This record gives sequence, structure tokens and C-alpha cells, in this order.
Amino acid sequence: MIEWVVDKVFEIIPALSELRSTQRELADEAITRISDALTETSIYVTHIGDGGEPDTARQEELARLWARAAIPIRHIDQELSDICENKSRYWINPGDWPPDLVKEKGIGIYQVRDRYRDLRQNI
Repeated sequence: MIEWVVDKVFEIIPALSELRSTQRELADEAITRISDALTETSIYVTHIGDGGEPDTARQEELARLWARAAIPIRHIDQELSDICENKSRYWINPGDWPPDLVKEKGIGIYQVRDRYRDLRQNI
């Protein structure tokens, strides 16, 4: 009987290792999507801060990036997923989001970057 149990345990070990590997890959994908959205947002915000003209096409792309980031992260951190979704909504029409609301929803670029860094270090 003990031999059977030991054999079964050894059969499970590769499956557990594969599961952990899959979970790491999913977490990496979620983190990568947020990183991409943060990077593109930072580039655009810097462009605007340097006197560049607002670009509707770039804002629409930022909205899509944040919406795509919200999907995989929901399995890891629902609150961060909600933040990504709100970032997407923000970029659809930034004029609808006064600074107080941006801060309240935690979607300021530095707020999101800090949250991303914390998550990245803990996964």
C-alpha cells in the first residue's frame, strides 16, 4: 500500500510542476500587459507634458491597452484589474475625469506604477 502511495505522489510531482509553470506564465502575461500600458502611457504623457498636441488615435490605443491589461490581471488582483479598466475608460474621454476623480480611483500614472511594482515584486 505504501509503495502505491509513493508511486502516486511521484506521478503527481510533474503535474504540479507544470501547473506552477503555467501559473507563472499567466502571471507574466498579466504583468507584461500592464507594463506595456504603463510604458505607452508614460511616453504619451511625456509627449503632452513637453507641449505636444493631444492625439485621439494614441488615446484610443491607450484605452485598448488598458482594457487588455485588465483581463488577465483579474485572476491575480481584482482591484488592479478594476484600476486598469478605469484607466481604459479615462483614455476614452480624459476630459470627463477631473484630477480629484483620477486620484480617488487610483488611476494616476504614479499610483498605477507603484501598484504594478508592488505586484511584480510579490508574484
